[in-house]
Amino acid sequence: MTLILSRREVESLGKDSLVKFLSLGMREGSQIDYKVSLSGDNRNEAYKEFLKDITAFANAHGGLLLLGVKEPSDHCLGKDQIVGIEDGDRLANDLERVAATSVDPRIPGLLIKPISVSSKEHVITVYIPASFIRPHMVNYRNHRSFYIRHSESSVPMTTHEVRDTVLSSATSEGQARNYALQEEYEALEYLIGDNPAFLLQAVPLLSLETMWDVLAEPIEKIIRGEGRSNRYDYSQFSLESTIRPTPTVKGVMGRESRDLAQPWITEIHRTGFVQAVYMDIQAKPDDPTKFALHDGYADLFRAFCDLCDSLWKETQTDIPYLFRNKYFNAEQTVFLIQHKSTFPYAKRVIAWPEQFHHLGEPLESIHRTWTKQLFHAFGLNIKVP
Repeated sequence: MTLILSRREVESLGKDSLVKFLSLGMREGSQIDYKVSLSGDNRNEAYKEFLKDITAFANAHGGLLLLGVKEPSDHCLGKDQIVGIEDGDRLANDLERVAATSVDPRIPGLLIKPISVSSKEHVITVYIPASFIRPHMVNYRNHRSFYIRHSESSVPMTTHEVRDTVLSSATSEGQARNYALQEEYEALEYLIGDNPAFLLQAVPLLSLETMWDVLAEPIEKIIRGEGRSNRYDYSQFSLESTIRPTPTVKGVMGRESRDLAQPWITEIHRTGFVQAVYMDIQAKPDDPTKFALHDGYADLFRAFCDLCDSLWKETQTDIPYLFRNKYFNAEQTVFLIQHKSTFPYAKRVIAWPEQFHHLGEPLESIHRTWTKQLFHAFGLNIKVP
């Protein structure tokens, strides 16, 4: 289910954009809740109610909690809904702390943003994404319970709901991995064969509510990577499609030319799946029987992550992803460094550990980890810039 606002939109909210959003008059429901203030007779009760609300959203389809805001009505919209909370920036910090210490497991991608609405008052906007590691339990001052959002209420989860949530989380991860493995098999069969090649994948861990319109002009511009090569030291790794992307059964394909022999191919599926196959691995200058990698391949990893980030931004995609990276047919590959080369890699495949990317986490950590582990695969201890 698509959230009312994306995380990026919440991050950029200010007073004027908040008023504009409130003017839409969205009624309280399964994905939005308004509260004039935290409820409860004391601070502990108020924090417990807050934890109940955010875990209930996370255990359902995610949502938005607005503190310091009245519910909309026919006579109360926009700026008239804003009540504000005194010392709201301090309260937001306290809520971040209690959410980090009293929810098990932590809600990845949770965002608590205070918005100044007067010299002394704030509205606290809480963005709760849908989670693939649910259910999340409130564990606060001997209170331990699971909650879920139903319509306008946060209620305790039944045993059946807890069991179904656990199973759906495991199923989502399994389905994502199976999808990636099928695409890996097809790439090996029809593209890579016995040649050395990188296979980079970003796999959505939750289903999209709305499929990507991969033939739309903004997506085409992203695939063509206008200006992307200017970001890297090695522009040949920028994954810029120099020809118009080609429609496929599952989505669209980007490539460098119309030749059968392609240095690389990118695939963007309507499901949100992103893949790059990079096959332009050059022979070692003084030994054509061996292939050579170097530290410039860090730009390939970075370009792939930049491609994903641009697609997410354009499509307002707010779901967790699984990142996978493999280098196939590696036995005759060496690593060049300072005019020297390492011994050839001894195994057929270099397989990077899978990484989960949650909302709000920088994609930089993905490509930096891949680069570091590439160095380690060849026994090198090089500092990643």
